[in-house]
Amino acid sequence: DYDMFYDEPADTPYDIGPAPGANEGDAHNHDRQIAVIDEQGRVCLFSDISRWPDALNKQLAFKRLHISESYFDIARKAL
Repeated sequence: DYDMFYDEPADTPYDIGPAPGANEGDAHNHDRQIAVIDEQGRVCLFSDISRWPDALNKQLAFKRLHISESYFDIARKAL
């Protein structure tokens, strides 16, 4: 039961930072990243060979206003 509420969910789908609890500056702690095999057969981090992780790491955010059906027409006119 509600008349109206505001919601602002956010998500960062690809975290290129260190794993939780990792020591600051620990360059070898990549528990939360994606490992891939490059063209030479070496295992490396996806973020080292592609720009996609940078794009995916941008926080996705949007705003939602949930309005009870009984107030929908009033809210629509106000917006």
